[in-house]
Amino acid sequence: MLMYVICILFLTILPTIFLGVYIYKKDLYEKESPKLLFSLFLAGIGATIVTIVISVLMEKIAPFFAADTLDIINYSYLELFIYVFIGIALVEEFSKWIFVKKISWRSREFNSLYDAIVYCVFVSLGFATIENLLYALEISTVQTVLLRAVLAVPGHAFDGVFMGYYLGRAKLFKLYKEEKKSKKALTLSLLVPTILHGAYDFLLYAEIKNSVFLVVFGGFILFLYIAAFICIAKISKNTISFMNETKE
Repeated sequence: MLMYVICILFLTILPTIFLGVYIYKKDLYEKESPKLLFSLFLAGIGATIVTIVISVLMEKIAPFFAADTLDIINYSYLELFIYVFIGIALVEEFSKWIFVKKISWRSREFNSLYDAIVYCVFVSLGFATIENLLYALEISTVQTVLLRAVLAVPGHAFDGVFMGYYLGRAKLFKLYKEEKKSKKALTLSLLVPTILHGAYDFLLYAEIKNSVFLVVFGGFILFLYIAAFICIAKISKNTISFMNETKE
């Protein structure tokens, strides 16, 4: 029994370790300090608390958002869309976004476009790790843990990739004193991961109602993973140093 629990816990945290190391090693310009990365990871854990608080408040205001799994299955597609995009995706991505913005925006270490991707991914991994542990404790089956290891955790991390991409652009535009472009990129740094997260959850829940959505979900996952890896590879190799850019 003890070995089974250890195995479950190992599988739960393994994707976090793998993705964290991968993202860190791709930082070719200047590695971020362990202290900052640890703070961001802890911030991701803190974001889960913020998510819970916001969710409870939303449920008090609108009982619609207090649905359990059985209620969600009976939702119309429109109701499901509203529930996952606002009640889940927007709340979770905002909780992560507010922490990474607060910690990294004025940091002296934030000096290249790829840095923002590192920051957002580490906050997302902190969030995903706690979420994964809670699922593992509630439904401690190897199959569930494995599915979350290859779907849910990378899903959070890759949403973080696009959050970081636009957050980095927002910082660059800010340094250029292009306020309108900076605000637009800052908005997209929350909007784009929310859309991706919402699409993930919508297709996952809709698949219960209609198996056709399972095929669409598979295609979406393939698109998300490929797009994220391309973004990581492109930005890490051609990363923009804010210091050099602002000197020109």
